[in-house]
Amino acid sequence: MTAADLVMAALTREVAALTQLDPALRAGPAPAVVHEARVIVRRVRSHLRTFAPVLDESWADAMNARVRWLGDVLAAARDADVLLAGLAARAATIADVDPERLALALAPLRERHAAAYRRLDDLVGDVRYGELLATLAAVAHEPAFNERAHVPARRALALLMRPAWQRMLKAVRRAGAKPSDAQLHRVRIRAKYLRYAAEALIPVAGRRAKRFARRVETLQTRLGRMHDAVNAAAVLELQRDDPQRAFLASELAALERAEAARLRGGWRHRWRRVAEKDVRFW
Repeated sequence: MTAADLVMAALTREVAALTQLDPALRAGPAPAVVHEARVIVRRVRSHLRTFAPVLDESWADAMNARVRWLGDVLAAARDADVLLAGLAARAATIADVDPERLALALAPLRERHAAAYRRLDDLVGDVRYGELLATLAAVAHEPAFNERAHVPARRALALLMRPAWQRMLKAVRRAGAKPSDAQLHRVRIRAKYLRYAAEALIPVAGRRAKRFARRVETLQTRLGRMHDAVNAAAVLELQRDDPQRAFLASELAALERAEAARLRGGWRHRWRRVAEKDVRFW
């Protein structure tokens, strides 16, 4: 297997999954469909980055820009789903919450959610969306490679994995001993791409890459839940000047901040498990 074979296998797998989801996306998608489509698009963009050392640079940049358009719309819809569902669940933990007050507090979020889904509906009806799917189906089988693409895949492991690892290290070091929410969000993003890179190389690196990816996923998941809580609190705090919404919104925001603080506490331990020499040596 060459590096080129690895690229085509990774891209073909994701494009096939996205093509299968297309009818559901066009039919007024459920949150689970939006989530799955968002993950697929993230993986495609991650593969374009991971395999950049063996791809034609201008081609990869152009494809990434085209896929990003779809990813941004899916991300907005998925984030709206997570925010609304998460706050509804959080509100259920408050004793004797007034349904009318809750509906009032969540009304701006429901409006945001509806707008995000209208934008997604517009996107899948756009001719450019169909053209993008057709382009992805074609290029997955024939990406534009450079001269390094035909080396044996095992020899290319370090070439492909090192950039993602170095970006992750840089984000962790910049976070320092007392990281801000924004710095931990950056660590989460780097962890996501590091995990996808490792998973793309499992056909060559085997169980070692799979074990490493699982460790990174644990870190990514915790930081993702923390980011969701931070984001929810920030959105709720925008309502504090509205007298009809302020009290319940403030109460919910305080609960989200507390959850974010709890989740923040364990991220270093999970990072150390990722960075263990015997785990990352591959």
